[in-house]
Amino acid sequence: GLWEHICTKSNFTKEKVELYFKLIIEHVDPVYMLFSSLKQTISENRNFLSTIKDNSKLESIIKNLTPKFIDLTFDNSSKVVFDFIYKGNFYQINEIMLTRIIQTYGHFNQADFETKNYFAIVNSICQQLIEYVENNIEEYIVNVYLRLDTNNEEPEETYISLLTNESITIESKKNLIKKVNTKITTMQIGTDQEIDSVLLKESKVEPKWEILIDYYDNNENKFDQGLCSFL
Repeated sequence: GLWEHICTKSNFTKEKVELYFKLIIEHVDPVYMLFSSLKQTISENRNFLSTIKDNSKLESIIKNLTPKFIDLTFDNSSKVVFDFIYKGNFYQINEIMLTRIIQTYGHFNQADFETKNYFAIVNSICQQLIEYVENNIEEYIVNVYLRLDTNNEEPEETYISLLTNESITIESKKNLIKKVNTKITTMQIGTDQEIDSVLLKESKVEPKWEILIDYYDNNENKFDQGLCSFL
């Protein structure tokens, strides 16, 4: 309860709180940190890697507490520990951390990241990050993709891969369709009928007879709201 007391019940200055934090990190066994609020504090501490110089201790704390860093910098700190965090996925999937990871380990294009984010992720050459995003694709869509204001020019190939991803909820796919300006050039993409209908309703397909005929055939030769809206 020491850390909780320092944070919530003491009248210590910010400097003194930071001093106690450093002392705890430096001297307390990580096993005894598990039952405190230190995990949250560490996750929110962007300068955590420069708290102490003992890399093995920092790695031990991270391994035991498994924090998810929100905004971490390794300026003037050990890249060895940052590598440990990257390879262990000890960070939140958010805009800040994805940017920092790609800038450090891969190919980062600011314009692509802002306007076709999933394309930028897939082409970042950061394989560990790509796998992390793919394994948590719904979290990525909700917390990153849909929150980027200018992120509406996804290329058709990567856009379709999102629309056909079974790990993404129907609701998130509908939000993707409403957000992205890209128009689908074929209905033979393997999505379910509900998603195809939303694509038509939102006019997010190219106006081609082949598309309408394919949809009509797949819909048991019925005119539904999506098809009527598009027409």
